[in-house]
Amino acid sequence: MKKQTTILVIGFILYSIGLFGQGDWKEKYNQDFAIVPSFSLNNDFNTDDWYTGLSGGIEDVGYQWGVRLGFQFRPFRKKIQLIDDSNLVRQYLERKYLIFLDLDKRFGHFGIKNAHIQFYAGLRGGFLMGNYSGTRNDADNHWVAAPFAGVCANVHDNVFFKVGYMYFQDHLLNVDDGRINFSIVFNLNPME
Repeated sequence: MKKQTTILVIGFILYSIGLFGQGDWKEKYNQDFAIVPSFSLNNDFNTDDWYTGLSGGIEDVGYQWGVRLGFQFRPFRKKIQLIDDSNLVRQYLERKYLIFLDLDKRFGHFGIKNAHIQFYAGLRGGFLMGNYSGTRNDADNHWVAAPFAGVCANVHDNVFFKVGYMYFQDHLLNVDDGRINFSIVFNLNPME
């Protein structure tokens, strides 16, 4: 049921993007390449888990897209459960690290005071790795692809506050795959 709900939410967001994309609320952006370097603070969390980190990359404020390379980590040891066979479940204290590449596109523009409110959708792909405290065992290392979508407050094309939903499948039994995604993106070479 969770997977169907997730697919339904992502489908609705993507459908909404088509309805609201480049609407008449605000003038369209110049549609010229205007690429600037960017720096981002990232947080992904739910009631069971939390990842925080940094990323850097580029933002195209003309065509409204961004690409960032980053690193996230869990700032604490998480108690997790792993099934070894049908009769044995092991419990470990785990640390996790994620090296990732984010791609996102912003759609729709409507203004509130000095901010542009936009929708965004994207994909985070990366390599998730970790270790278990007190053992020589490493956590299961694997590739992840996490779709995300949400709402972005764009302040003068210099700072982006992004809040959204991310489906992050980390293969843990006791941690939900749905997460809130919160990022602040700073353009290092602001537009005038």
